Amino acid sequence: LTGRLCDAMAATAHRGARAGARRGAPARASDADEAASALCAALRSLGLSDDDEVAAAASILFQARDATAALIGLTVLASAAGRCGRAADRVERVLRREPPVQFTRRTAVVATTIGAAVIPRGSDVRILLTAATAGTPGTFGDGPHACPGATAATVIAREFGAVLDADGWRPVPGQRVDYEPRPNLRLPCRVLVTRP
Repeated sequence: LTGRLCDAMAATAHRGARAGARRGAPARASDADEAASALCAALRSLGLSDDDEVAAAASILFQARDATAALIGLTVLASAAGRCGRAADRVERVLRREPPVQFTRRTAVVATTIGAAVIPRGSDVRILLTAATAGTPGTFGDGPHACPGATAATVIAREFGAVLDADGWRPVPGQRVDYEPRPNLRLPCRVLVTRP
């Protein structure tokens, strides 16, 4: 259900893009509404009854699904010749240099001045996440905006990479890598691997 919602939202955001076209007809806004309703109903059937809890759980699943898949795909691609190393190191490199989520958006609640720039109250501000890498990678945010799935996403990507490494799988050399047409996500459509 989360996948249906992600696919519907991506296709709605990019009418006529491959995400919708490959399934036949372009998605309609109602497809996203139907997918969201089905996901929320499933969450309620698991015991969540409060609307805020349901919305929070659905939001986490929505935000985590494709972003985690993108982190896995980019980590596997990072194991190509010359960029090998431990899976944990590759995950860290991806998060710092080519994060799956490219930017985050915030709204200025008060007028703010940063250097010579004046940001009026109510303005949308996009924050490039690769620029926020002084300490820990900025990919997962910080403070009240920190991603609750940061640990799970990185563990999944590390373990996925470690299993491929242990079995000798490597990305197919020279493969063309296409990305889903998402405005804020570097999600490889597919990554081909082989065992030499």
